[in-house]
Amino acid sequence: MCRYSLLCFLVVFVYGAQALYAPDEVFELPGMKFKPSYRQWSGYLQASPGKFLHYWFVTSQGNPFKDPVVLWLNGGPGCSSLDGFLSENGPFHVSGPPQTCKLTHTVYKLVC
Repeated sequence: MCRYSLLCFLVVFVYGAQALYAPDEVFELPGMKFKPSYRQWSGYLQASPGKFLHYWFVTSQGNPFKDPVVLWLNGGPGCSSLDGFLSENGPFHVSGPPQTCKLTHTVYKLVC
C-alpha cells in the first residue's frame, strides 16, 4: 500500500507541470449547457513507451492557487476512475439519455 501511495504521489508530482498543457484544456463538453466557474484539463501522460495514463484535472472553484489538491483514484478490473468522477465526486454529473452535464452541489469542490 505504501508503494502504491508513493507511486501516485510521484506521478502527480513529476507529471504535474505537463498536466497544465494548453492544448489539453477543456472548454466545452457534449451536453454541457453551462460555462464552468473552474478550469479543467484532460489528456494523456506517457508512463513508458506505448503506455499512457489518462488524467482529468479540475481546479478548485475557490482559490485554485492556495486550495489543496485532491487525487481521486478508484476503479479496478472493468471499471475506470472516470466512473466516480462523472457520477460521484466530479464537479458535474453526466446523465441521460440524451447525455447532459449537470452541476453538482458538493462543498469540497469549492475548497480543493
